[in-house]
Amino acid sequence: MNQIQGLLQQTVESPVDVELAAREANVRRWWRRAIALIVCVLIGSPILSLLIWRVHLGSLRAENSAFPANSAGPPDRALKDAYRQYHQNESAAKRANDFIMLVSMVEAFRKGGRNFSESEVLFYLGEPDERAEVDPTTKTFTYYYKNLVPRDCFAICTLTAASAGEPFNLSQAGFNAVPPAIPTTRAASAPVATSQPR
Repeated sequence: MNQIQGLLQQTVESPVDVELAAREANVRRWWRRAIALIVCVLIGSPILSLLIWRVHLGSLRAENSAFPANSAGPPDRALKDAYRQYHQNESAAKRANDFIMLVSMVEAFRKGGRNFSESEVLFYLGEPDERAEVDPTTKTFTYYYKNLVPRDCFAICTLTAASAGEPFNLSQAGFNAVPPAIPTTRAASAPVATSQPR
């Protein structure tokens, strides 16, 4: 009888021991995989990040090389986008809203401290319709654009030099009339009452 009880007890304990041993092996296997994955992430993520930045900086350098050099650095993305939009939608033959936006953008960046050389003005805005040299240190470029009727408005860019023989830089860009409102995608705001109703 004792032998039968011993055999029964051995049979009952045996699967439990096997299950515990298998569970421990699974836990060890899981920890090995987790550690291997952590090591791969710790090593791979900086390498992948570096690769992505190299590709991004390479494309950014290639994009900036298409624009003229400036001591202030490459042009801002807003200026590049305004330039592209003007050249895609309009051109010197049909200057309109995109041209107004580009001139306004150039003037805003000039007021913000960026110097525009004569070659940069010619690059962004193109050849002027009229050129005038007021004196040896001042030039004006006149660009006609379409507002309500063809060629009724113009933009004037004034370039000045420190002294005769020095390079010219943009000192002012403006319009002879208030440019038309450029359509926006924003919804019109509701009118606001200025006095109380009686």
